[in-house]
Amino acid sequence: MYATRGDRYKIESMASTPRSRALACVRAALLAAGVAPLLPGGCTSISVAPSCPAELRVGESGPVSANERDPGGIPVYRWEAVPSEAGTFENPDEPETTFQALQEGTVELRLIAGDGLYQITSSCTTVVRGATAVAVSLTAEPAAPTTGDTVTLTCRSVGETQATGLEITQVAGPRIALTPGTTGVVTLVPLIAGSPRFQCVGTTADGVESDPVFVTLTVSASPDTGDGDGGDGDGGGDGDGDGNGGGGTDDGGGRRKPRHTGP
Repeated sequence: MYATRGDRYKIESMASTPRSRALACVRAALLAAGVAPLLPGGCTSISVAPSCPAELRVGESGPVSANERDPGGIPVYRWEAVPSEAGTFENPDEPETTFQALQEGTVELRLIAGDGLYQITSSCTTVVRGATAVAVSLTAEPAAPTTGDTVTLTCRSVGETQATGLEITQVAGPRIALTPGTTGVVTLVPLIAGSPRFQCVGTTADGVESDPVFVTLTVSASPDTGDGDGGDGDGGGDGDGDGNGGGGTDDGGGRRKPRHTGP
């Protein structure tokens, strides 16, 4: 919308009071959109030059601002995204707010400013790229423990976007208690042989989750450490439960002398 000289004279004729003159300045500036020759004497050009992020990822948010110079006060602001499904504004009726990108592509962020009678529309452009994959890794040390060993599971963020939340859970096998340590680290002690399976999922500060990653332990039973049977006694007798022989010892003359086994 552009003002004519007739519009200029009409605006000037309205400026008989300070309040009406302020409104006249606002209207004239909005009509002129910064074209000084059309502004009545004593009015200052309103500059509305919206700024927005040059680039965002899907799911990310960035600040937008009207960057206005407003001598008389602009009571009406409205932000719009084109296309509308490209994103949302936290407070679309404020000169400064936040835009969240929801769709990949180039989006025009329009700012409509007005006084209820006249308005101007300015815009800036943001390129929205696809969301960066959040990636994590999961390792076990040792990966092939025996029952009773302490195992440490470690989950790390390895993607371009940092995962601030790292959750490790068991998804299969004999249930084992997990003891949390620092972020992304748990310890466990398997008591039953088997193949317990664990997963880790990372989450960014914006709530974007990674694909789960898995690790499977190969838990073997500890070697048998039970008590052995008693051995055969010396001297030819059968062994008793303590491994002592039941016979005697040779005295060198062909006769057997009973072994002393009691007090």
